[in-house]
Amino acid sequence: MASTNKRLRRSQPGRGVRERRERERRERQRRQPLSWFAIDDDDADWPAADRDRLVRTDGALGISPKDVQARIRAKLATF
Repeated sequence: MASTNKRLRRSQPGRGVRERRERERRERQRRQPLSWFAIDDDDADWPAADRDRLVRTDGALGISPKDVQARIRAKLATF
């Protein structure tokens, strides 16, 4: 029964993403950066207040596309 529960927990969609977002939030609170942005291929569970800080990428292409690189440059220019 325990192994079944583990499999069910692992298969829950978004569980890992929510945990990662929570770790990121705690890290920002700890460090309190003046400026920050994130590069991620998964925009699930991003708080609405932080959406403008996210540079969304394609999971397969990463930061290779020119439009993604332009958005990263634009974010960096604000620092």
